[in-house]
Amino acid sequence: MLTLWLASIINTGVVIMNTEYFFCVMLIYMIVNLITDTLTLKTKNIWHLFMAIVIMITCMLNKTLLITIASVSLVLIIWMVMSKMIPVNLGAGDLKMLMIITSFQQIIYQPNNFSFLVLVTFGLYIVLSFIQFIFIKVIKDLKRKEITFFAYRTEGNVIIRPESLPILLTVIILHSF
Repeated sequence: MLTLWLASIINTGVVIMNTEYFFCVMLIYMIVNLITDTLTLKTKNIWHLFMAIVIMITCMLNKTLLITIASVSLVLIIWMVMSKMIPVNLGAGDLKMLMIITSFQQIIYQPNNFSFLVLVTFGLYIVLSFIQFIFIKVIKDLKRKEITFFAYRTEGNVIIRPESLPILLTVIILHSF
């Protein structure tokens, strides 16, 4: 996939890439982050850096770098607001994943208004994160004891959970429309 994309850049000088290739690359990125986040509650910075470089090269070739920078800035602002909310526990790795995801969405869909796509992505993410939170809370209340499953655990009233699963589901749902 990646070699096909690089060959199209070298031969034509313009990125001619099917959205399915982009989705496959994004899905591989998200699955790797899901595995590492679920096991350790941490994501690898090298994956974020690699994807950011791929996005920047693609944006420079498509002349959409300014729109991508604006959407990443909007993600940062929304993250600063959301980081103060109680049920959503976003870390730095989650911020990087959301920045990569919204940048990929900008490349794939190329909307007229970049803020609409970012807000839809965050809205869907908040809903899915809340569903995950409620699901874990219901299981804890039914078992009436502390839960530990990989990185998912409860400590008193605090529920510790990786946010990569709601982000992955957000990507899949957005791509299905």
